[in-house]
Amino acid sequence: MGAAYPGTDRTIWTGFVLVLGIALLCTGISLGITMIMAAYDRVRGLAVLRLARTTQWHLLRLVGAVVSSVMAVALAARRSAMEQAVERALEWAVE
Repeated sequence: MGAAYPGTDRTIWTGFVLVLGIALLCTGISLGITMIMAAYDRVRGLAVLRLARTTQWHLLRLVGAVVSSVMAVALAARRSAMEQAVERALEWAVE
């Protein structure tokens, strides 16, 4: 097919890169907006804690604990999804 339509491979590659770039851009924008909204919501809660005489060290520990717990859940979910994918691939290979 490449001999009949010269440049087809380059066109397909360019289209793939363009679509992937747009998808990554949209993903980045949505992640950025989500992070901004989450931080905006946390500002009020942290301000209330500061009014309750919470020290800066306690706030940093609280934020660190929240970030650590979110990362632990995300890693556990990712590991579970990867294990399921491997199990499915092994089942498919055996059949």
